[in-house]
Amino acid sequence: MPAAIVWGAVVATHVTLLLGPPLSRTDVFNYLHYGRMPATYGVNPYAALPLTVRQDPAYHFSNWHHLLSPYGPLFTLLT
Repeated sequence: MPAAIVWGAVVATHVTLLLGPPLSRTDVFNYLHYGRMPATYGVNPYAALPLTVRQDPAYHFSNWHHLLSPYGPLFTLLT
């Protein structure tokens, strides 16, 4: 692949992230934790609180420990 295309993709990615809306640092970890609950531990994030899988590494960086997943099943599965 030509270097100009690679550098163009890198610059375009950086510009997209720079101009995009800011995400709270914990949002990403909350999404990750809810997604890992069923996939890794077999726990339903709509019936069990994140407190039930405290051993997950994402738990320590998330802050929605007392909330059931507010997202739909497709979003939770994709995250």
